Amino acid sequence: MQEIEKIALLGLLQDIGIFYQRAKYLDNTSKATYQWILENKNLLEKTFNINIQEIEDIFNINSHQENELKKSIHLANQFLTEEKDRNNPLQEEIPYLHSIFESISFTEENLNKTFYHKLKPLSLENHYIFPEILDKKTINQLGSYEDLYNEFINDLSNLKNFKNKKAFYFIYYLFQKYLWCVPAMFSDISLFDHARILSALSSAIYDYYKNNNISLDLNQFENDEFLLLLEGDITGIQKFIYNIGKTLGIEDFSIAKALRGRSFSVALIPEILSRYILNEFGYTITNLLYSGGGKFQILIANTEKNRNKIHQIEKDLEAYLFKNYYGEISIILSYLPFSGEYLTGKNGKNFSEIIEKNLLKLDEKKKQKFSSHLNYEFNNDTTCSSCKIIPVKNEDDDLCKLCEISTKIGSIIPKIHYLVFDFDNRNIQSNYFSLDKFGKVYFVQDKEIVHFKDFDEILKLNDTEFKENNGFKFIGNIVPIVNEKNIEFFKQLNKESGKENNLKIGQVLEFYYLAKLSKGDSKLGIFRADVDNLGLIFSDGLKKRKGTDKYLIARIATLSRMLDLFFSGYINHLAEQISKEKYNINSLIYIVYSGGDDLFIIAPYNITIEFALKLREEFYKYTANNLDFGLSGGIFISTDSLPIHLSAKFSEDLESRSKKVYYIDDKKNFFVKDSISIFNKTYRWKNFSKQKSMERLLEAEQKLYNESESFNEFLSNIGYTKKLQLYFFDIILEISNKITEYYERKLVSRSFLHRLLELYKAYVEEGKNIKANIYPHIYYQIGRNLKEEGKIFFENLLIKEGYKKQETENILLTKEDIIKNLDVIMSITLMQTRNKEEGGKENES
Repeated sequence: MQEIEKIALLGLLQDIGIFYQRAKYLDNTSKATYQWILENKNLLEKTFNINIQEIEDIFNINSHQENELKKSIHLANQFLTEEKDRNNPLQEEIPYLHSIFESISFTEENLNKTFYHKLKPLSLENHYIFPEILDKKTINQLGSYEDLYNEFINDLSNLKNFKNKKAFYFIYYLFQKYLWCVPAMFSDISLFDHARILSALSSAIYDYYKNNNISLDLNQFENDEFLLLLEGDITGIQKFIYNIGKTLGIEDFSIAKALRGRSFSVALIPEILSRYILNEFGYTITNLLYSGGGKFQILIANTEKNRNKIHQIEKDLEAYLFKNYYGEISIILSYLPFSGEYLTGKNGKNFSEIIEKNLLKLDEKKKQKFSSHLNYEFNNDTTCSSCKIIPVKNEDDDLCKLCEISTKIGSIIPKIHYLVFDFDNRNIQSNYFSLDKFGKVYFVQDKEIVHFKDFDEILKLNDTEFKENNGFKFIGNIVPIVNEKNIEFFKQLNKESGKENNLKIGQVLEFYYLAKLSKGDSKLGIFRADVDNLGLIFSDGLKKRKGTDKYLIARIATLSRMLDLFFSGYINHLAEQISKEKYNINSLIYIVYSGGDDLFIIAPYNITIEFALKLREEFYKYTANNLDFGLSGGIFISTDSLPIHLSAKFSEDLESRSKKVYYIDDKKNFFVKDSISIFNKTYRWKNFSKQKSMERLLEAEQKLYNESESFNEFLSNIGYTKKLQLYFFDIILEISNKITEYYERKLVSRSFLHRLLELYKAYVEEGKNIKANIYPHIYYQIGRNLKEEGKIFFENLLIKEGYKKQETENILLTKEDIIKNLDVIMSITLMQTRNKEEGGKENES
């Protein structure tokens, strides 16, 4: 092993004793890591080909042997210990992991620590990653350290199957699987994140020390700017993914396959580039603080050699991406040096300042991207008939290389079980996505894995089990698949529609079929959403509160990873659950993109609506019922023939609308964002049990408020352009579903529903002001068209009191509010009640 790899490994192992001590009920934690090393020294020595005596000396507190490695690790540990000493309020006697999301707040309130994670190996099943509301009386429900440790040791035995670098990856991912739920020194920072940050710091300290004539002591490194925070932002990925169109006469080409293959491949660009950069610096994966959502963050030493490499890498990458992606995709690299004081918090310094300054620097650099290539002249080559951007290789070709690969990948997605990274440009006969000299990733099926056993990093897709792989990766990649159980059903749909029966088992289902599977009208729902105020969450939500500095580098790492786990991993499980037992399909939901903090999905319109609401409910539970984590999105209802880039644009516009509205309720409480837009109307998702207002503004917004002449000017300055009355979408949908039930029971006709929609258009001004003469018209239509139960229901709904579930319950929506929202209520109801056989014959509004 190289020295920097060795120190990274030792840093990773430094505090395994915390886990070992709790599992073995040891009194002395200071010797626990040393005892663990002794128990497993034979396995470690054979696997890593290292001098185990040297390792024993480093972890033996009674040993007085001093060397550079031991001093570097000790120094890194001092930085984290300094954090511990000034953060006593976040340490507690309960040895279970407190949810990181409950530590976030925009106000100066005390922490309410009630949500904890179970001691379970990392898994997407059974809500294991969701925190539980518990107290000291019920804390034993969280599981046993002894049981978790025994599972850990059982998996550790697989280490013998790997050597050196492959073994390092295995230890890293093994720690992620088992230590994600174990608290380190603070109750809300996992031992996995603590260990990888300690490893990264140890490596950076050692690298800086070797390149400078300095001593390895805390004062020196607190004053020296020995660290570099390197941020990478790959821009244009999502737009590039959606820029794909139908082509005629190309065998085996379909939008559904090409889109999924394109998304799956291009979304891996940050993963490839971040690993390439680490390899160039000679660092390990522990120095990759975060990768997801088109971004990555790396921690390295601030040396002249490293700075020069960054500039060269950025120059090479910019030239490569400009030439090969024609300016559609670009990478922005930004770095900032900082001293150890930003880790220890001395002299009023805080790591949040580095994050904020680097983000501002990134934003400035985005305005200058490709500035050195402005005079570049592209050849007038024939462009791809699908993406219309990248030239084809030969004049007779229809598709560019990327679209060809995308189609291939899209067709084998159900069979892909592994991702294998390659930075040595090997030539294995398998499907892959390549960035040429910067690396490539193979998409490997089970039957092919035997050919990849000597690669360094083999990741199993969305599964934490270790077999031939030495790691795992979560990617939101589920799509509807034709299988042996449903192929005859879809062939029958083809027969009824006069389409050619060319379906094959294992292929990605076309959007045409998804539309056919919708309830009533054959429409698709296009849903885009992302987390609100994420930048402010990282900058303000983790700042000082009640004298406690919460902005620790390990806490940032935990928060970033847990957010990505939801959008990259859990979303697959949720999509499958929503689709369960419907048409024998693995999923009715087509995940175009999901990762980091945002997503884009396509499904039958009614499934999209159901999924969107369920996603918000699950995100609420996942984030420990913390409404500082909002989610804003837009649902666009579309035909399957509308080009995907237009669907993406229209749903993006609706998402943007959700982020610009504000609400003031009857009690003058002020709410922003955390909304869903559909049919050009915007709603709050639902009335969560702890719904609260933004009565206290963020510091930046408070400053703007003080400088504004009016409240409306203030709102405009911070981007909230439209005031809305507060309605909840789950109630709107519930009313639509209730009316649909009455239709299905033949208690109401579609012509009556159309008349209500016409009355809305005639008598409700801009969805706000109701003209009084609408009521006699409604009463007349009810009396003329409805009888008995249907008549009573609609009279209560629109003439008398409004909507409530039971007679004894409170009114959920008044008659006036229902009438103001009849456009959305009736639009959903009319889609749900439409007979597919009627096709376009009806006059749909």
